[in-house]
Amino acid sequence: MQERESYRRLGARAEVSARLLDAGGRDLVTDLDGRVMAITTAQLREVPEVIAVVGGSARAHAAEAALRSGFVTTLVTDAAVARHLLHVGDPSAISLGAAGRDRVG
Repeated sequence: MQERESYRRLGARAEVSARLLDAGGRDLVTDLDGRVMAITTAQLREVPEVIAVVGGSARAHAAEAALRSGFVTTLVTDAAVARHLLHVGDPSAISLGAAGRDRVG
């Protein structure tokens, strides 16, 4: 728990495949990067379909950060997260990746 709080103080708002993102969806470089075997965010950006599954109001800011990263093409969520995303200060900064934009209608 102490480690999680230290990452939060560094600005971590979301974790995607063991990679930490700040509120703007930018990568946070931490010691965790050297301790995990997982796809990097750069590699995720090359994947044509990236599905994020996020639920619960406690995870709404994490969903927002993941969408700001630009690599999520599909979001599966609940009403609480959807309501949060609809009321974000700058909705133009939140978007699905290119493949997802083609399907939104």
